[in-house]
Amino acid sequence: MRNANAYRDAATWLHLAATPAFAAMALWTATAANPMDILCAQGLSSWNGMTLMYVLMAAFHAGPWLRMLEARRKQTFRTKGHAARVQG
Repeated sequence: MRNANAYRDAATWLHLAATPAFAAMALWTATAANPMDILCAQGLSSWNGMTLMYVLMAAFHAGPWLRMLEARRKQTFRTKGHAARVQG
């Protein structure tokens, strides 16, 4: 049972690590100055294929963050609503 909890906790943190990691890679890819990119660039936009892929991967992996934020919002709403009912 103890190992199951440890695996579940590790999986939760791994899910939460994906979005910031992909966002950082997108930012780095968009701003990194690679001399070969100048020679091979189709346009002057920093939104090349890899940057767009990392942005999309960050968006696709944002689910755990959205669920966590929604749970915290509901918890805050319940706490404030309960306090208002107790006082009123």
